[in-house]
This record gives sequence, C-alpha cells and structure tokens, in this order.
Amino acid sequence: MSYNLYAVYIWPLIALLIGGLQITAAVLLLREHGSGPWLMLIGGGMTVTGHVAIAVARFGSSFNAYPAIRALGSFATLGSLLFGIGLLLHALRRRALGNRIAELEAILAAHLGG
Repeated sequence: MSYNLYAVYIWPLIALLIGGLQITAAVLLLREHGSGPWLMLIGGGMTVTGHVAIAVARFGSSFNAYPAIRALGSFATLGSLLFGIGLLLHALRRRALGNRIAELEAILAAHLGG
C-alpha cells in the first residue's frame, strides 16, 4: 500500500471514526453532572468538524489548500485536546466521588459496629 493511498483515504476515515467514538462517549456521559462530559462533547465535535473540513478542502479545492488544511488540522487537534481535558475532569470527579463513598462507608461501619 502506498503512502499516498494511506494518507488520502485511510487516515481520514480513521480520524472520523475516532471523532465519532469521542462524541459517542461524551453523549453517554452527559447524564452525569459536571463540565467534563460537555467539554468532551465540544472537543469531539471540533475534531469531527476539523477532519470533515480537511477532507472537503483536500478533495473539493482546485487551489493550493495546504495553509487551510494546516489550520483545520490545528482546529481538530484543539478539539482532541478539549476532549482529553474533559475526560480528565470527569475522571477526577469520579475519583473524588469514590473517595467520598469510601469515607461514608467507613463512618457507617464505625457507627454500626461500635
């Protein structure tokens, strides 16, 4: 498989698949409170939007679209960064909730056992 075929056809499909998985994960977590899932959703949307715009600029333009593709790639990268920050915020919130549940269970066990 040549590099051009991989870069032009396969990588954009993989990037769109990853963006779709990001959006799916964010939608599944939206029922929970906090800003993490919302950041994940915004980041996933930016990622997919950036990659779709890159595909349109690459295949639909007759001029040298390299500067536009580079800018859109940065937009998609920023979306992935926002998704990662949202995932981190969600994980930290879940960790704090787990610690709080462990503390309450310890208080309950001390109260009932003693």
